[in-house]
Amino acid sequence: MSLSKKLALLVFLGIFISTIWVTFFTLPFIDPIINPGFQDMTSLVKFTIIKLIIITILIVTPITLLIWFLLRVYVVKPIEYFNKITKIIATGNLGRKIEYLSNDELGELGQNINTMVKNLSTAFQSMATSLRSEKIKEKELQNANEKLKELDKVKDEFVSIASHELRTPMTAVKGLISMIFEGDFGSLSEELKDPLSDIAVSTDRLIQLVNDMLDTSRIEAGRLKFLLGDFSAGDLASEILSLLKPLTDEKGIVLETQPAAEKIYTDPNKFKQILSNLIGNSIKFTDSGRISVSFRVNGEYLCVCISDTGLGISREDREKLFGKFTQISTTQTGRPKGTGLGLYISREFARKLGGDLWIESSEIGKGSTFVFSSTRSGTAAAKKVGESLQMFVDMEI
Repeated sequence: MSLSKKLALLVFLGIFISTIWVTFFTLPFIDPIINPGFQDMTSLVKFTIIKLIIITILIVTPITLLIWFLLRVYVVKPIEYFNKITKIIATGNLGRKIEYLSNDELGELGQNINTMVKNLSTAFQSMATSLRSEKIKEKELQNANEKLKELDKVKDEFVSIASHELRTPMTAVKGLISMIFEGDFGSLSEELKDPLSDIAVSTDRLIQLVNDMLDTSRIEAGRLKFLLGDFSAGDLASEILSLLKPLTDEKGIVLETQPAAEKIYTDPNKFKQILSNLIGNSIKFTDSGRISVSFRVNGEYLCVCISDTGLGISREDREKLFGKFTQISTTQTGRPKGTGLGLYISREFARKLGGDLWIESSEIGKGSTFVFSSTRSGTAAAKKVGESLQMFVDMEI
């Protein structure tokens, strides 16, 4: 039912009910006084009903129609007009306005709607301008990102080529120094031993730097190759410990491990490189006490734990520990400097092989514990590693 019909019905009911009230509850008491000719109540009621019908036809209906007409002209039609215009505005036509001039509440409502539409239009225009600006900036960022990717690719290629070119002469220098120490070029005077020893140490550092840069370049370019197979974690660890034991003996540090019968599915060279990097860091920052290598099974993974009684690492340094070219700051003197790539490379190797590397605990002055995980042989995790690295495998044992 439309609004105008509802209003007409309400007006009619209001007037009609008022008429009934007057007719039935007031006139019966007044008419006997005005018209004393009525001798009984029945005649009075009949006369009252007839009057009610006549009043309804001659007075109530015309008044209802008049009031309904006035309400329709001054209330219903403006509301219908507002409804029509707001439907047009709702379709997105924000240029349409309500043209209704009046000083009453409906006129104020029309002005408020016009103001709201104007504000919406301004907001949408501002939003559109902002979106266009954002799209332009996004395009500029995409172009800049593409250029950075190209520069990064050129940088990686340069590092790879430069590292390859540097490694060959450095290896030759190392071999020549070794031959000099062994007396292949005659006896070596005492005055030359110390300088040649310094040259040998510096050469080893340069070779390590070149190797780390090559590994980093391969990681970022996705060119790592893997030799996968099932190996004894204890045997691989024993090889590294036997190589590093002379360094711990020189510093008076105990290097210990526990037997491990677990077999892991991994690349043995990368496993040993991870372990060598971690133990090497422990040796570098431990002056006394011990370095322990232990193993624990965690579901489908074998965790290798390297604990030391060294300097420890502050919470601030832990946040940047695995970044490229990052070295732990320390006030201690005499600490040999590294490349700052060892932990980054080790963690990337561990993740590529299906595991991870993290610092489990560290306390200043009491030491640190690093842990890396590797997949156990025959597990679903090991199978997943084999499938994911299939295209990067040189050989599988």
